[in-house]
Amino acid sequence: NFTTDADQRFFGPGSMSDLVTPVAVRVDAVGNVYVAEWGGTVTQTAGEVTFPARLLRYDAQAITQALSAGQQTVSASRVLLQAPTDPIDAPNALAIDPVRNGLWIQNNPTGKTHFYDFALQRITKTIEGTANARGVDLDAAGNAFVVEAVPPIQDSDTVHRYAASIIGPASASPVTIQRNSHQGVVKHGGSDNMLD
Repeated sequence: NFTTDADQRFFGPGSMSDLVTPVAVRVDAVGNVYVAEWGGTVTQTAGEVTFPARLLRYDAQAITQALSAGQQTVSASRVLLQAPTDPIDAPNALAIDPVRNGLWIQNNPTGKTHFYDFALQRITKTIEGTANARGVDLDAAGNAFVVEAVPPIQDSDTVHRYAASIIGPASASPVTIQRNSHQGVVKHGGSDNMLD
């Protein structure tokens, strides 16, 4: 069980001992676990408490130590991002990026997919999107694939490919990748719309 009670964050009366609406999880090459949670309103003894959306990291070493000690829960090692300070009011997808040493986190309401740089400990890149972003992943070369679904029109569902050359390497300066800069599209029901 993963909890958040050791992250030393407190947002109102009650306890932070449980995750609040976790929606995505990824594990990096060394075993660190990343969890995106929506947050939400929780009823506790002292009343209702609203917890913000966050991106949490559980360090591999802490996980190993807890399991070796027979513990049933592992506490978050660090809060990497948190609404409203960071643009993740409803994260819905995560993808590890070993090429740039970071993690992509997709925010559903804005459709934006943000790159969190592990070394710089902040967002440094953003892929613009639509309000119905549904997923993100990368291949070994660092090309990004972003899913957009436009309900109820199924024919509008697409997977956009953003080439590694468009995204660029890790950088300290903020970079915005425009939605129309993708190099190819896979579209529902269309064999003529294949990726380049």
